[in-house]
Amino acid sequence: MKYFVSATLSPQVQWQLELMIESFKSLGIEDKLFIYLAVDGTPNYLDNYSKNIKSHKNLIKHINYGRKKGFEPLNVVFSIVSAINDGIIQDEFVLLPTDCIIYKELEELENISFCKFQTDPLFTPELINKEVDLKNFDLNVSEIPSGFWPYANSVFHFKNFSIDFFNELGRLSEEYVFNQIKNKLEPWNKTVQIALNVELRKYLGKYSSLQTNEMTCNLSSNQVNNFIHYESGYYPIFNKNMFLFNPISFGNPIEILAHNAPTLAFAYTSGIAQRYLKKNKNV
Repeated sequence: MKYFVSATLSPQVQWQLELMIESFKSLGIEDKLFIYLAVDGTPNYLDNYSKNIKSHKNLIKHINYGRKKGFEPLNVVFSIVSAINDGIIQDEFVLLPTDCIIYKELEELENISFCKFQTDPLFTPELINKEVDLKNFDLNVSEIPSGFWPYANSVFHFKNFSIDFFNELGRLSEEYVFNQIKNKLEPWNKTVQIALNVELRKYLGKYSSLQTNEMTCNLSSNQVNNFIHYESGYYPIFNKNMFLFNPISFGNPIEILAHNAPTLAFAYTSGIAQRYLKKNKNV
């Protein structure tokens, strides 16, 4: 099984990748983690958060395609297509966000063609429409039956998906971005996620759709799933958006994670952070 991450270099992404790589190292499976990193020119790494990134075997740098197109999250689709064309990922892979760590590997399934994904019951057309007018996406809420909307969120396990799916996803994502810019709007940060749900819906019947709420958990959970996704943080102790810029604001994010353990998921994350700090005492 290969695990794939698309990232655009920034201070926040850098410390997140350091933590993610450390979690894979703790299981002895860091060679299964492939990171496509979008950079502008020569990478300008933060010295205190770069040891894992600099030494990671499967780190592939590429141009910041998303910035050239006016929306950096487009790098996700570009990097997947590039990795498939490069032979880095082929029949089966897991797509991960940068703000998560691994607790245990996913089981390999025998289905010929499937996408298994973590669902978000709040990512509905009705609620999306309150954030951004779905007319920008040529979507009509009343024409989307709830049973035919994937609710796909963060972690995706693909097997035997053709590159055509991802090429179509890229074209659709760019179209959605262009429509918003044309209407003098800043593209919504979850535009690619909308496009992915639309494409998954279109491919129903061509693959097995395996929806689950047991691939990830958040820091508030006392049940630890395969991945701990700390996107929503843990109030009032930790929020990833406290640590966006260089110099890192509000202290050292890895130290804060290391010194707190209010839940089982947070405790495991804390252990990974402690392991990282022990190996990198100057952080």
